[in-house]
Parts: sequence; C-alpha cells; structure tokens
Amino acid sequence: MTMTLGRLYDEAALVKERVNNQIITEAQLLQTAVHSILAKEARTQFQKLLKQLNVTSNPRSGLFDKEE
Repeated sequence: MTMTLGRLYDEAALVKERVNNQIITEAQLLQTAVHSILAKEARTQFQKLLKQLNVTSNPRSGLFDKEE
C-alpha cells in the first residue's frame, strides 16, 4: 500500500486528534469521579456519563457471514 505524503500527514493529524480526545475524555471522567465522591448530583451525572460511554458495536448484518 502506498500513500502520498499529504495523505500520510492527514492520517497522522487524525491519530493525534483521536489520542488527544481520549486524554480529554479520561481527564473529564476522573474529574467527575472525584466530584461524585463529594456531591450526590455529581454522582448521578457520573453514572449517566458512564452509561453513555459504555457502547458496544456489532458488525452489520451480512458483512461477515460465512459463504455457503
């Protein structure tokens, strides 16, 4: 597989953005967790946040079916 230099640069920027977003999400979760120890309202918000982040995905039907 070959990539142009511009495409490689774009891919690197996307990876950097994803990693930075993950770091921000983890920091916000930690902050909310600490606040949830101190306040009941924050505890409720923390539980909602965890439910939002706990997402599972399944393959679309037909993509990975075995051929007969």
